[in-house]
Amino acid sequence: MVDVVKKIYDLMEQRNWTTYELAKQSGLSQSTISSFFSRHTVPSIETLNSICEAFDISLSIFFYESDTESLSNEFVLKFSKLKKEDKKIIISLINRLS
Repeated sequence: MVDVVKKIYDLMEQRNWTTYELAKQSGLSQSTISSFFSRHTVPSIETLNSICEAFDISLSIFFYESDTESLSNEFVLKFSKLKKEDKKIIISLINRLS
């Protein structure tokens, strides 16, 4: 089972984001973000969706777990940093493989 708060923290660390940066990118208040860590409260689906949008990932990617999770996280991080046109190229290549 995914530890939601740890996963948010890990994604922030991968991007070198502070709670301020995540708040800015997600449109949530910094106190809301901070409360996840200080009180270990789990965000609502709406709030988590805003957080995922800030990270440029889907909820399904957020909750995905596997033995290759670190590889998946690395791919998602690198993919999220691509320009929109480059993302389309990668998606097109992946679709050709299926």
